[in-house]
Amino acid sequence: MAQFRRDIQRFQNNGNTIFEVVMLASNTGVPISTTNRLPVTLGTGTITITGNVNVGTVVSVNSTPGNPVHTHITEVGTSGLLAVPYLPVSGTVVVDEAAGSLFSFNNHATNTNRGWTMDETMRPVVSVRVNSSGTTITNLAEIIEYELGNNNANQSTIIYEWYEGNISISGAAIPSWTSLGTRCQYRVYQDKYSSNQGNTFTANGAIMRHSGIVIGKNSEGDEGPSTMNGGATPNMLTLCMRRVDSATKLDVWFAFTIKELA
Repeated sequence: MAQFRRDIQRFQNNGNTIFEVVMLASNTGVPISTTNRLPVTLGTGTITITGNVNVGTVVSVNSTPGNPVHTHITEVGTSGLLAVPYLPVSGTVVVDEAAGSLFSFNNHATNTNRGWTMDETMRPVVSVRVNSSGTTITNLAEIIEYELGNNNANQSTIIYEWYEGNISISGAAIPSWTSLGTRCQYRVYQDKYSSNQGNTFTANGAIMRHSGIVIGKNSEGDEGPSTMNGGATPNMLTLCMRRVDSATKLDVWFAFTIKELA
């Protein structure tokens, strides 16, 4: 064993090339080696590393559905393979939409070559309501969407108005109601085609809830003006229309989608 003298700051003569060898063994007597490593514990379940950590090889992470390892890695940028310049945010989007059943009606097959013919007099086109028979004010329905269009190849302008309430209908005989779904009803009024007299109306205290303009051949879908309810006095909704650019009659096509609220 080599010995070092502190007083003269050097090894003893003839003993500076002989060193003691220390060997460690586990509690079973097996020497410590690369296959029998020292039993080392961190003493805690958390390791905090400050600064950069360089990993030169592949990192394997064991994860199972029952015992998942949560990793959150986000790469943001526009260089190299990166093409997302913003931080992606994920989450749950809840759409608050009333439950119910959808029903639809239109005048697509009413006539072979024409729709509902209008002139320059504002006339009722169609009314929609919740049937007052056997229903209550809690039985609701909504016009989810309606579309209006005409078959004039040239530029044309149509104005329309939505009224809520029992408007007074006059002129031609008032048509009967047609059932739709389980509690909704609609009726289409007489137009001005050929010798038809056509219906007219007076607001009679009804409230105009919505109005609009159709320019050209089509209009985009639009929400209905109000929620309809049943009961003894259901709030009937009536669509009225007229042409404002020429005295020539013009056909209009319509389509409605109604939801009976659950």
